[in-house]
Amino acid sequence: MDLQVRSFSFSLNKIPGHINVHSTIVNIPIDAHHGADESNQPEAESLNAYISDEPVADVDQWMDLEEEDGSEHRHNVDDIQTEYHPNSGIPAQTQTFSTFQRDLLQDPPTPDAQPWAPFRCRLDFEVAELAHEATLSQPQIERLIDLLHHSKQEPFSLCNYKDIRNMWSAISHRLTPFQKRTIRVPYDGVDQEFTLYYRDLWDWVCDLLRDPYLGPQFTFDAQHLSKFDGNTFVRFIDEPWTVDTFWEAQSAMQSHAKPLAFILYADKTKLSSFGREKGYPVIACISNLPASIRNGEGIGGGQVVAWLPIVKDDPLRSGKQKFADFKAAVWHESFKRILKCLRSKRKCGGWVECIMSLIRGVMGKFPCPICLVPRAELHNLLKTWPLRTRHDAVCLLRKARRKYTKANITQQNSLNLSKLLDIFHALCFDRLHTHHEGLWGKHLWIELQKCVNEVGRHAATKIDEGFAVVPRWRNLNHFKEVMGVSFADGTKHEDILKLILFVAHDVLDPETHKSGYLLLQCIRAHLDVDMFAALEVHTTQTLAAGRATLDDWDFPKYHLGVHLFDDIKAKGILRADHWSLVSAWIRYRINDLDAYNARKEASDLDDSDSDDEVLNAPGPESSFHIKLGSSHLEDPAFHQFHTKLNRFLNMIPVIARNGHVALELSANIVTEFRYLKANFESMVDFWTSTDYLRCSPMFHNAPRYDSVIIRTQDRIIFGRLIFIFTCLVEGTSHPMALIQPCDAPIQNRPLKDRLLGLWRVGAQPQHKSEFIFTESIIRGALLLEDRSQPGDFLVVDSIDTDMFLHMKLHKDSHVY
Repeated sequence: MDLQVRSFSFSLNKIPGHINVHSTIVNIPIDAHHGADESNQPEAESLNAYISDEPVADVDQWMDLEEEDGSEHRHNVDDIQTEYHPNSGIPAQTQTFSTFQRDLLQDPPTPDAQPWAPFRCRLDFEVAELAHEATLSQPQIERLIDLLHHSKQEPFSLCNYKDIRNMWSAISHRLTPFQKRTIRVPYDGVDQEFTLYYRDLWDWVCDLLRDPYLGPQFTFDAQHLSKFDGNTFVRFIDEPWTVDTFWEAQSAMQSHAKPLAFILYADKTKLSSFGREKGYPVIACISNLPASIRNGEGIGGGQVVAWLPIVKDDPLRSGKQKFADFKAAVWHESFKRILKCLRSKRKCGGWVECIMSLIRGVMGKFPCPICLVPRAELHNLLKTWPLRTRHDAVCLLRKARRKYTKANITQQNSLNLSKLLDIFHALCFDRLHTHHEGLWGKHLWIELQKCVNEVGRHAATKIDEGFAVVPRWRNLNHFKEVMGVSFADGTKHEDILKLILFVAHDVLDPETHKSGYLLLQCIRAHLDVDMFAALEVHTTQTLAAGRATLDDWDFPKYHLGVHLFDDIKAKGILRADHWSLVSAWIRYRINDLDAYNARKEASDLDDSDSDDEVLNAPGPESSFHIKLGSSHLEDPAFHQFHTKLNRFLNMIPVIARNGHVALELSANIVTEFRYLKANFESMVDFWTSTDYLRCSPMFHNAPRYDSVIIRTQDRIIFGRLIFIFTCLVEGTSHPMALIQPCDAPIQNRPLKDRLLGLWRVGAQPQHKSEFIFTESIIRGALLLEDRSQPGDFLVVDSIDTDMFLHMKLHKDSHVY
């Protein structure tokens, strides 16, 4: 059968909006059954149980779902419907959520028992890998070999440096090597030569397709997924093959052809070294693989497939248009060589060429590379403009060339427009460069720093102090100071954006610092757009809610956001030398073998957790979903702890069914724990997520007492952990926690809470602490105390996308 390369992309950072580029189509023969399994999600980690899918507030209050007229409700809530592309010949399926699996339907093949071959044994490979990673010289390698000969635990057969080279050479054929080519581009009538290192893209993707582990993970047929909410099936989008463009691509092909989607990313800001050379890396990955593999670091994840040459700046030529055109020509010639291998793969379709999205400039009359918005109307996001098309662009180019002489025509784009591709439809939104490093890092953040510095040094110091006391949170950078940060990577910029509102809200006063306070409101609006853009799975409702966040913008730089959610619906969710690649490939196979052997050994043992002294769940029928760890046997001293605990236990019918409970506290009755893991079903992608929560007087040299969301009998509240423990009652251990409830009434909510989208909770006095069972914890939360109103805490809704949706529903169902 024919396999078509449907998509190709790269990104440039020196353009308005910083855009990724995708393109289509290549027809390629391939076995239709190879990797066509629709189950591609990795198997979720085995957990004790799941909590219910109950949100903080009623979903219907926000979603406003419509019911199809005349529909018969023969489905259960959360049923999943999979609709396959008509060309696949596979009928639509409806499954219960519990049986819906996106991972492999069959067990993966048994790993190769000797994945280190042609190395004679595993130890041989381990030593060669270490020598390579450490970049040891030949004498160092010889010395290492001499030392290892003293070990007799495992046969070690390498004798000299030549042996290592021979082993690497023997295995190198298994992965596509780099090639070296000379690129010649004329300047002032003289050919200038540059060295390009690249890998054959088709051979590289064939390496992945032939891999027995990765092959079954590929998905080639487009799918439409939807989740039953009690009234109707609501479509959701997660992987690239669930988006409209993938469906349209397969529809445009012959029935026996399948789309294969390349993603190429080139960032000229990331100058890197490889060996003794330097260049700009080009990263490639395949959209047909699931996100867990595609965005990972192992085989199947993004890999360097080329190093673009560097055009050194010349003080005599820099800044001149002619020299800028020359550097662009070098770029185009390099990409032309990288993509040349795909030309021969076309049959009834065609290979996909692309151009850089630097085809429009900020000073152009129509600056947007997606639509024909006039420059004077960039600020108006409520108007819609005709989209650019290849046909219109070609006609305009031909018309222009008829009016100018040859001398007036600029360098022709070497990656010219393909007849089979509308490049303007292929351009993609780049959240990192557009939002974090662009609109936020280069505009909103800089303006906020100016506003704060105008207030005075004390204001800047207050913000730095506020960041320093933000409780630590997993996967969130902790900052000691931020006001002096002028350069940071995208991740740090993103985390500053997530936290700045909760620290700066009491620094800029709306009466005396009106412009700065308005800027905070803009930042809140930008944060909402970014959080919607970050959702790992989108439904029709979240796409609509995301679009609604754009309505209030009147800012030219934000124009590209108009195309953001259309781009997500159309294209999906935004997410070394050759011996190094071969070494990584062998290491990947060895790790797979180790995991396989570990699973076999674990099947003969009781289930356990790798954390220190972790307690198992009470039993297989329990709904318990919390795991405790890091126990300490000392009895803590709390005021009336004994009395409160007995009172609480006697209120529980299951515990007090045999009469009054009167515990005498001792080390074997109450055991303290310093952390717990809360597993919960994400509202975003429906899979299990885990919060790692601490309750410790000293964690990394500082006290840490995390906060949680708790489900009580009649409502949902926030609380702060004080003490985590197990209590032994009549031979049964009950995991419990002492918390400080944050459900004190807020009499008068400040106006800034509504203007800045903040949610405030009031902490009860410490003496009103309460006991809970840890199984009532929904998930963790990050609460930051409001310095202007002691005892009040602000819920940081931007720590992750699940918390963002929880709080979005919660705030929409309450009145400020």
